[in-house]
Amino acid sequence: MSQFLLFLFKVLVAIGFISIFVISVVFIRPLRINKLWPRSTMFLKFSYLSYLLVILVFFYYLIFQEKELVDVIDNRRFFMLLGCLFIPNAGMLVRRKMKKWRSRYNYLLGVIQLLVIYYLACLFVIIESYTGPVAYPL
Repeated sequence: MSQFLLFLFKVLVAIGFISIFVISVVFIRPLRINKLWPRSTMFLKFSYLSYLLVILVFFYYLIFQEKELVDVIDNRRFFMLLGCLFIPNAGMLVRRKMKKWRSRYNYLLGVIQLLVIYYLACLFVIIESYTGPVAYPL
């Protein structure tokens, strides 16, 4: 019975994450081109959707993996992960207030999102290569 509940929980979390991504795609409208800043806006939209897809897959992996995350993710990595979660989203919310520097801001935020994707990929490799606490022989 517990295996069935775990499977059901995994399916519900996956449906929730897919719903978040689909709602974001509908809200952002990635194929709608801005007349004033066409390239920077397209770069920002596709980098944000890539970031969102990677972060949702990464958190799904973190929720259901078998290793002890306490040994792998220390305080520094934890706060970096929180920054990876909140900074790009806050940047998307502040973007409308940048009238004069919108194109540069779009590129800067897109590069930040790509750096977050790189950091999450590195953290995934670190977690996957972790074999457990080292037992030193006496």
